[in-house]
Amino acid sequence: MSKKESLAIISIFLVIILGGFWANKKNFALIFRKYNYNQIESWNQISSTIENEINSNFFLKSNLSNLYGLSQKMLSKNLVGNFEYIKDNKGILHLYQEDLPADNFIKGMSWLKEKTKEKEIPLLYVQIPDRVIEGFIKDSWAVEKTSKEKTINQILDAVREQGISNLDLREDLIEKKFEYDNFFFRTDIHLTTQAEWYILKKIIHKLEELGCSFYNQEEILNLNHYEKINNKFLGNFGRMTGKYFTQLDVFERYYPKFETNYTRTHMITDEKFEGSFEEIVMNGYPKQGRETIYWVTDYMQFTNPFYNFENHLSKNDTNILLIMDSFGFRTAAYLSLLVKNLSIIDTRYQGRYNMTDWALQLFDYDAVVVLQSTFLLSTEFMPVILKNPNAEIVSVTTPSVVKEGELYEIEITVRNIGQEAWKEEDQVRLCIFQDGVDYGFRIKLPENIEVLPGDEYTFIQKDFYILDKNSTFLEYQMVQEGITYFGEKYGVTITIEKN
Repeated sequence: MSKKESLAIISIFLVIILGGFWANKKNFALIFRKYNYNQIESWNQISSTIENEINSNFFLKSNLSNLYGLSQKMLSKNLVGNFEYIKDNKGILHLYQEDLPADNFIKGMSWLKEKTKEKEIPLLYVQIPDRVIEGFIKDSWAVEKTSKEKTINQILDAVREQGISNLDLREDLIEKKFEYDNFFFRTDIHLTTQAEWYILKKIIHKLEELGCSFYNQEEILNLNHYEKINNKFLGNFGRMTGKYFTQLDVFERYYPKFETNYTRTHMITDEKFEGSFEEIVMNGYPKQGRETIYWVTDYMQFTNPFYNFENHLSKNDTNILLIMDSFGFRTAAYLSLLVKNLSIIDTRYQGRYNMTDWALQLFDYDAVVVLQSTFLLSTEFMPVILKNPNAEIVSVTTPSVVKEGELYEIEITVRNIGQEAWKEEDQVRLCIFQDGVDYGFRIKLPENIEVLPGDEYTFIQKDFYILDKNSTFLEYQMVQEGITYFGEKYGVTITIEKN
């Protein structure tokens, strides 16, 4: 047995011993005492609660990950876990993920093309390079298991066929206009700040070709006008593999030396915040800190689906709508310095609302930019829109009188008299209004069920109940979430007998 293998085995034993040390009754008891089990609805929730507590309180967790990663490195392993993480020959970590279908995204782009065409707004599609580029990973099967090239090509072909202006940033890496090593973090899914700054300049140049004006770009895009802060950084991949499996990253942040003044509006709540770039666009992290801080979220409004930045000191009158996910945080941040208004739609949190359609109605944009990452291709930045949907209520089975607290069953049979099939993936559901208000109650179609034009489907809700009412008026109508209610609306009054 070699010295390297012996050290690795010793490290693995340390992992096992330290892991067992934590798993004692006292620590579990502390977790269980913290929660009121009358408020926990299921064993899944209990399991999730314990998992979250362990992740947040397990003080040895990072040490165990570090020891495990070190042992794998000593054994010259490029795989961590059950093939979840693959380290390439440049030390960059990759996460195994199945290739994702792009049909709904392509339909969404087609819808957006028509919307922007109606309003005569330029539309720009920007494709962020895939993290996996052939030639940087030793094993061909690893490329096959982690690459998204097939999906990217499918999307770009469709975008070009539709005549949408586009930037394929993969070309820059292939032609070595920007070094692959500096484009991706080693331990995190996201792009480096240098990469996002590069993407920003490419977008600005393309938007100028589409008619947008950025008079002071030489000033804003000059890094000499910023204070540069560097922090060592262990990203989200590194939290699982430990900091010794590959080298730590360096996270760069750029603070403007010039005066800035912003208003940030959260469009869902209409909350407004005012202040400088550092206060409003960045999120108040300390300039110096430990590698355990997740610096990526130092930019923009994480988990907020729709927000707007008004730059009061902008020398340009340009208004931009940027549709993106977390891969565009720093691109968007520094773009805000070049425009009058920048609206952000974060595709991951759009939910049942069509934020894109709403934004296009609220503001007069000079351009719309879709900044698409390869890791979140399953995200739909707008739902598929049904054309002229219609529905007929065939029958309703609902009791007219129930006892207080009593559970009952309702059945509503609906016929599709529109032109397109209904399915859950398009968020077509039965809405139940209570006393004229949509409180969000839905009966969904099961997966793999399509209600074709002319067909009927019976929506069934078991164990339905109403609390604290003498009577209530329920109405049933079909809805495509975030788009429109459609078809016949049928109402029934239910009287509640008090016990």
